[in-house]
Amino acid sequence: MGTVISSVTQTHLQQFRACLGICRSCLETAKPSAAHRAGLTDLVLALEIAVAMIEINYQHAVDQLRYCGEVFSAVSGLWFEGGSVRCRACVRICGEVLGEWDGYRG
Repeated sequence: MGTVISSVTQTHLQQFRACLGICRSCLETAKPSAAHRAGLTDLVLALEIAVAMIEINYQHAVDQLRYCGEVFSAVSGLWFEGGSVRCRACVRICGEVLGEWDGYRG
């Protein structure tokens, strides 16, 4: 096991799980041809890895969370423009969660 991560709290973990849940829900309802689907798939995978890393206190989880923020920033505009109401909710929720993280330098 890696070094314990003191900068990622249980509150953060709950927030990332919530973001992952709504992203999964959005992905399930997105049409296969939707332009935002590929980016959403990338973020779901990145969040799944980040949550797993946090759960085992892996020392590189912080880097993975920053990567999640980068993926989100790169694709969120497409979701908002082309996505459903659920996808727009995903953008708002994940934007708040990942935006707070991006500003957090622990």
